Amino acid sequence: MTDHELWDAVSRQDVRAEHLAELDRLADLAEGPDPVPAVLLASALIVGGRDLDRTGHAEAVARLHTAALRALPSSDEANYPYLLECVYAFEGVAFWRTDDLAWVIAGEESNVTCVACVRV
Repeated sequence: MTDHELWDAVSRQDVRAEHLAELDRLADLAEGPDPVPAVLLASALIVGGRDLDRTGHAEAVARLHTAALRALPSSDEANYPYLLECVYAFEGVAFWRTDDLAWVIAGEESNVTCVACVRV
């Protein structure tokens, strides 16, 4: 499956188990000299397929998490918030939706609701 087909599935919000099967290939690419494109695509698949069983992909997700952490210190301003979102996605943090963290870091308005601030 091509990266274009994977991004298409993400954009259509139609991530399926066969798309998650590409995580191993993306983890291999993320361990190369330019990890950012593979890390971004893999995290989008993880978020898009959050209701799918990922237990068979735990090793790939761990490798992608490591690659995202490794890429953070040298990333530019444009990629840093997105890589941080990737780290959270690989850690299974479900709080952040697509771009919420990036908007906060960039100083833009966000629709994030503080769970601790919500009155019951």
